[in-house]
Amino acid sequence: MAFETIIPQAKARTGVFKIMSVARQGGAFRLVLSMPSARYTAAFGDAARLTVKIGKGSDAGKLLLVADAEGAFKPTFLKTAVIVRFPELDFAPDFAAVAEDPETRRTADGLVITLPEWAWNEERQKAIRKAREQVARERGAGAGR
Repeated sequence: MAFETIIPQAKARTGVFKIMSVARQGGAFRLVLSMPSARYTAAFGDAARLTVKIGKGSDAGKLLLVADAEGAFKPTFLKTAVIVRFPELDFAPDFAAVAEDPETRRTADGLVITLPEWAWNEERQKAIRKAREQVARERGAGAGR
């Protein structure tokens, strides 16, 4: 008999700031921010609502999160993380992707987050889609041998 060792998959790291593109229940892909609770509290105190602004021009690819009692975003508070779910956005990718520890900067207005290029740049999204399609074709051709 021949046996091969099974190695378990590594658990997801907790306490990491993440930006994700996810589709829930077969719906459209949306951006989701997952921030450690301690970082959220340090940036926004006990704010229950946020206003989120997207950068334009020289600030393209950046988000500004501002604590605002009248804000449109109501984060979900979990045990160790705070989740901010975005609505469908015209610039969000239509594929799953995750980026950990994005560049962040505190300002007088709030927290500026630099999005990964795949999250906002249409040309980068096209390149990723094309590369994934190529890999899928190669895997399909290899399986038919």
